[in-house]
Amino acid sequence: MRSVLGTLPEGAEAGTADGYQRAGMWLGNTTGVQEACLSVAVLLLAVWVFRLRANALILDPNWPQRHGVGWLLLSCLCAIGLLFVPKMIVNDVWAASTPPPNQRRGNALLTVWWLAVVVTAAELSRGLSLVQDAGDDVLTIGEGLFDLLIGDTFAVAACVLTVVVVRRLGALQSGRRGAASA
Repeated sequence: MRSVLGTLPEGAEAGTADGYQRAGMWLGNTTGVQEACLSVAVLLLAVWVFRLRANALILDPNWPQRHGVGWLLLSCLCAIGLLFVPKMIVNDVWAASTPPPNQRRGNALLTVWWLAVVVTAAELSRGLSLVQDAGDDVLTIGEGLFDLLIGDTFAVAACVLTVVVVRRLGALQSGRRGAASA
């Protein structure tokens, strides 16, 4: 790790202006990368949900979809909408993709997946805010880093659950499409 960060200038210590400047630079760089990744993830989520919804309308046109495509697009621009609308659309898609006797909106997998996504976003946002605003307060920096660690842990869980949800929904839609064509 030391080789990636480089060495401090001669006579400088981590608690000096040079150390703070270097730490601030790395925090800024990683924040930029994280924000870029988050933007791409939100865009990919919107495209994925849009495609799933289109498939669900073909598989079961009688199952009521609560929100149209406009809601999905607008929810990406509004933080409050982004908390609820994509999950509601995925619940509707899940129900439309499930064979008729078992159709219902949502299930435990979708709820746990979405909670992991929301907790990840909240913890990373809080941790980053604490670290950036801490100044010289070591306790606040430590608290922020702990929140970032918790957020990263939830991010790993959210990624694994996202793969499971994507594969399960794909399998449901493929099975439903195969049953319809048979």
